[in-house]
Amino acid sequence: YNQSTDIEGNLKTCTIKRRDMGSHSVYYASIVYEPPSEPYREPLKGPVGIDIGISNIVAFSDGEKVKNDHIFFHLASKLRKLQQRLSRLSPDTKMYGKVQTRINHLHEKIRNHRKNNVETISAHIVRDYGPIVMEDLSVMQIRKRTISRSMTNGYNDASLGYLRRRIQDKASSAGREMILVDPKGTSQTCSMCGRIVNKDLSVRVHECPHCKTSMDRDVNAARNILFRSGLVPAPWVDRPPASRA
Repeated sequence: YNQSTDIEGNLKTCTIKRRDMGSHSVYYASIVYEPPSEPYREPLKGPVGIDIGISNIVAFSDGEKVKNDHIFFHLASKLRKLQQRLSRLSPDTKMYGKVQTRINHLHEKIRNHRKNNVETISAHIVRDYGPIVMEDLSVMQIRKRTISRSMTNGYNDASLGYLRRRIQDKASSAGREMILVDPKGTSQTCSMCGRIVNKDLSVRVHECPHCKTSMDRDVNAARNILFRSGLVPAPWVDRPPASRA
């Protein structure tokens, strides 16, 4: 290991992986090490409710949002043209290998972009907030809501399952408490007055006819998620109990 980034800790394993890119191969070294123990750093902000989804990858109870940039959508046309070109070539030709390499690089770019989003978002959450409150919801249940191919691609770009795991892993490593709450009705309940305001997935703005509150539906859900933890008092009295994890 002769890289400029020092490894501070005890080396455990080094795994070499080869990925076929078509005309050549790319090698990766995955180094596992145990860093020296450090005292936990106090979060910069207080408790936060987090709603994960397809339109906004995450929405925070304080109003912050991270939108889904839909990397696959932006590269889909280029990828489709390359795949069509590849289908017209003979598999054992030099040009076939070049086109296949370009396709593999595009897929690699998409994977790396999604992974970078997940690592950046999860690090921000764990570094700046605590405790962290999320819905006790299977990500597969979110995926079942997809009603079109574009929504499925949006789900894949958001990488919600991977994001949830990374938040949990980093929270555990940093000593942050995670609280899971009942997900039922978080999007349909007004976070200001507690009344039910029914809306389907196409409606992205929560507008309450009772208290005249208007805000992004995902931020509204994140506020309800936080209130259900009991860490922050809700504008109304009744709050469902939370399950701690």
